[in-house]
Amino acid sequence: MHFFFTKILFCGVLLLCGLNSEAQKDSITRVKYNESTQLFSLGNKLYKKQQWAEAISAYQQSYDLRAKYLGQHHKRTLFPLLKLAQAYSLLGNNRKALELYTEAQLVSEKNYGKDYPSIGRILNEMGVIHKNMGNPDKALTYYENALTLLRPDSANRANLITNVKTNILFAFNDKNEYNQTIRLGKIYLSQASRYAQFQMNNALIRAYSNIKQVDSAQKFFNANYNTLKTSKQRNTRIELGNSLNNFALLLIMNNHGKEALKYLDLSEIIFLDILGYRHSSTSSLYINKGAFYQRLKPKKQSLKGFEQAKIKSLKTALKYYQKAAIAASETFDTEDPTIHPPIGDSYDNIHFLTAIKRKAEVFTELADIVVKNDEQEGMWYYQLAFENYEIAAELIHFLRIGYLDRESKLFLAENESTTYQRTIQSAYTMYKYTEHDSYLKKVFEYSEKSKSATFLSAVRDIEAKAFGGIPDTLINQEDDIKQELSFYKEQIFTENQQQSPDTEKIRHWNSRILELDQAYSELTRFFESQYPKYYSFKYLDKVIKIKEIQKQLKGHQALVEFILHEPDNEEDNGQLYTFLINKNSYQLVEQDIDSSFVNHIKDTKNFLINSSVRKTKKKDFNRYCTAAYSLYKTLFSPISKQIKGKELIIVPDSKLSYIPFEALISKAHDPSEGMNFASLDYLIKDYSFSYSYSSTLHFDYFNKDREAQKDLIAFSPQYNPDIKNLNSKSNTWSSLFPLSGAKEEVQAISEQIDTEEYIDALATETQFKKSASQYDILHLAMHTLVNDSVPMYSKLVFTDTKDSLNDNLLNTEEIYNMHLKARMAVLSACNTGTGKLHRGEGVMSLARGFLYAGCPSIVMTLWEVDDKSGAQIMNNFYAYLKDGKSKNEALRLAKLEHLKNADSFKAHPYFWLSYVIVGDSTPLYHANELYFFIFLIAALLVWLGYEYRISRKKKCQVKK
Repeated sequence: MHFFFTKILFCGVLLLCGLNSEAQKDSITRVKYNESTQLFSLGNKLYKKQQWAEAISAYQQSYDLRAKYLGQHHKRTLFPLLKLAQAYSLLGNNRKALELYTEAQLVSEKNYGKDYPSIGRILNEMGVIHKNMGNPDKALTYYENALTLLRPDSANRANLITNVKTNILFAFNDKNEYNQTIRLGKIYLSQASRYAQFQMNNALIRAYSNIKQVDSAQKFFNANYNTLKTSKQRNTRIELGNSLNNFALLLIMNNHGKEALKYLDLSEIIFLDILGYRHSSTSSLYINKGAFYQRLKPKKQSLKGFEQAKIKSLKTALKYYQKAAIAASETFDTEDPTIHPPIGDSYDNIHFLTAIKRKAEVFTELADIVVKNDEQEGMWYYQLAFENYEIAAELIHFLRIGYLDRESKLFLAENESTTYQRTIQSAYTMYKYTEHDSYLKKVFEYSEKSKSATFLSAVRDIEAKAFGGIPDTLINQEDDIKQELSFYKEQIFTENQQQSPDTEKIRHWNSRILELDQAYSELTRFFESQYPKYYSFKYLDKVIKIKEIQKQLKGHQALVEFILHEPDNEEDNGQLYTFLINKNSYQLVEQDIDSSFVNHIKDTKNFLINSSVRKTKKKDFNRYCTAAYSLYKTLFSPISKQIKGKELIIVPDSKLSYIPFEALISKAHDPSEGMNFASLDYLIKDYSFSYSYSSTLHFDYFNKDREAQKDLIAFSPQYNPDIKNLNSKSNTWSSLFPLSGAKEEVQAISEQIDTEEYIDALATETQFKKSASQYDILHLAMHTLVNDSVPMYSKLVFTDTKDSLNDNLLNTEEIYNMHLKARMAVLSACNTGTGKLHRGEGVMSLARGFLYAGCPSIVMTLWEVDDKSGAQIMNNFYAYLKDGKSKNEALRLAKLEHLKNADSFKAHPYFWLSYVIVGDSTPLYHANELYFFIFLIAALLVWLGYEYRISRKKKCQVKK
């Protein structure tokens, strides 16, 4: 009994101690929470005083205390998290700000659910950061998701909604989609608060300014100016400053200088007073002031007086561009424009980049004026221009590595292609004046950096994962995210093609895309932090050097890389740079070109792709001959001696990507003669060609020695003309008719090479995805649906079956997510090499998807393929391949055989020139002649051995 009471007493003491311990713990938590609250208040005071570093320290301590004593995801950690994110965003530390906003989003979702409206505020702020980083595509994703979460249930929420809508308008401006800004702006204005209308008016002023609708821009400017010019409120004065700044730019672009300068001066007073010197709006203002002085035309006077006045205005422009760079920097403050600000110091990359590019332009203009009278000073200015262009190119790379999605990288490449063009021109100018070989190599370096940079970075990322030792489990996780992203994007694309898209479905899919996008970003950050080798390799801005190309070139090969700067208008000239690299030499040819050169490309292309062959008239034939011969003279005549007898690897540029160079003619045609297609001196009669998107991709980024387990897999689907398919190229529903020649093509190939055939009902998308990675050669003889507006949704059309896994339409996006081991893919379908031309990236085609998926060599088509002719050319192509010919030579011989046996109708280039080789062209099989040669040597060695033994035997007998 005594023991029982003792036990109870002991338990009571323990319970009391436990309760006391819990109470003590609660007491400590309350003390620490109060301490964190005091730190948070201190942070707010420091924030208002713009003492950012001290404010961040206070907020961080406040957050750390709450995370430790309340839990990392407690709802009360939200306040210091959001203020930390806001402070880092103001300081331009965008990556840190995004991490903090992402954590705040997670805390909100865990405590209040994913549909909690205030998460919309966080998403809006994240969108603003992406916008400041120069990524309007990503910004739009966040804004649109923010809008779906917000509900106008209070005045405060209504203001936030209109703020998000305003951000959407500015994002479309940043994407150069001004008509979309105007369309949405008219809708949003009717729903906006008074203050939001001022902001939206500013977005519309910018949009109308860029499409040069001066009257419309003036209307929205007047609406803001007349209301805001007497306002004393901080926010409305900022919007007045923005209105003045935006409208001044329109006046500058339309040569109304004096009025523009007046508005800019007023805007400067407002911005410096309210926003301070280091601010994006202040930087924008100084860029516009620089533009005013750069475009200023001195009054008519003597040539010398004119030049002196122009030099003065250009130096003033430089002063303001330097101010713009300072305003976009965190600490840089050197006003001397010959001193270059460091890239890492920029918090606003877009305005910083613009300021640097404009400085380069002005230094070039100064050099062009000065060099005539003082070559040394002129050369100094040219050197400064080139240095600034190099900084700009480095900053473009810095921006690109911050973008994870392909669409944003493509947008950057298109937007900055002119910067690379000018960097190339600047490097060539330095070479022309100095004759230093280093500048010639710089021309080639920036040519490579200007070509397919997005594609190159994607391929480099694949190699970086292997180099960095990232486990397959994590790579598979990334693949899963990318495939699901691809699925939802296609769902949205398809739904938007409907007459009445389901907005609720699209909202749900957009929400899922945002989740996946954030998961992908988080996984990428994990790769970069945990696998330093991956990080260092992925972000190399390295392209192949001329010496490295020469090491890999064979004696019978030559690389010809073109850089095409088209004329801006009918009056001006453009430039064509032709790099020729042989095994032991290289050279650069620079030529001025006019609009006729571009017209000849257009005439050649239009003639080749026109399927109405029977309607070809003599004038069309003569126009083609004139254009094809003129292009030959420009492109190849200057280097004809150096390429004689060579196999040519062509790296085209811009619109040159649209034509097969085999179609050019090396001798002029007499217009008085009749139409004889077979007799023309096509370049294919003298050269074999292969093509590549860039030299770096061609020589550095494909494993060309691997071989899959099995030989060849071929697909030839069946089509029902009663089933309509959406042809996105023409935006019409059309029938796909059976391809009888395609089935014959596959059967003929299988007689030469061990082939796994999938014909008719067996030729499904599911079967292709299941089997493709096991084969060395992929052969697809089928229809395509080309989408020029959204190239990632161009499709290969397989047999339409009741398939729950796939829709039997394999789009480019899906191909990107595959992992192939094939050394060659033959896309014997119409238009597999055509698509939208992206400036700075090249033609976006189905074929690119196979290269990205790991296939180093593609046979693709540049226009619609004639069923019967295509089948015969493919049959002969494989016969020559099997005989040990290189891919480019095998295709050349197959085309020449068609031309040799064709009648006058079938000799038309439309029937035989469509197929081209992209990528590696080395043979897939050993030549029969090689086996025969080996057999002869072996037989000779056996005979010599036999003779030697007989001789030895006879000598032994003589000795005996």
